[in-house]
Amino acid sequence: MVYKSSVNWEFTPEDMYGSDKIAIAAFEETLERHPNDMRFFSLYPGLACLYVKTGDEPSADVFIERLKSAMKLEIPSYPIFIPVDTLTYRGLWIEGFSESQLSEKEQHDVIRAARNSIFHEDRISTGVFIPDSLKQTIAPDLLTAATDYGQYHRWEYAL
Repeated sequence: MVYKSSVNWEFTPEDMYGSDKIAIAAFEETLERHPNDMRFFSLYPGLACLYVKTGDEPSADVFIERLKSAMKLEIPSYPIFIPVDTLTYRGLWIEGFSESQLSEKEQHDVIRAARNSIFHEDRISTGVFIPDSLKQTIAPDLLTAATDYGQYHRWEYAL
C-alpha cells in the first residue's frame, strides 16, 4: 500500500496511519515489542509529540517512564554503526572501531557487516576515523582496501 504524505512520514505519522489515535497505538505497540532496540528509539519523540498534540501529556509521561525503567541501556564496548543521511550523501559511520582493540578477524567481521548493511540499506559507503597512532592496530589488508583520506578511511560495497 502506498501512503500519501506531503512530507516524511516520520514527521506526520497521522498521514500514514489515518489518525493520531491509530498512530499512537502503533508507536506504543512497536516500542513495547522492542523496548531495548535502539533502532526504534527515534519513535519516542514522535510519540511524545502525538500525546501533546492530542492533549494527553500525562499518558506520555507514564508511558515513557514505564518504558525507560524497563530498558537496560548499555553502551557497547564494540564498534557501532551510525547511519549518516545528508542532502548529498547516505553512508554508514563505524564508531569505536580503532579504539575497541579488536582482533584482525573481528575487524574483518565488522567491515564485512558494515558493507553488507550499506548494500541492503542502499548507502554509498562505510567509513571510520583511525588516528595515526592506532593505524598499526588495524589489519593491513583492510587499510589497503580502504580509500585513505588521511585519518578517515572509507570502504565501498564490494560484490
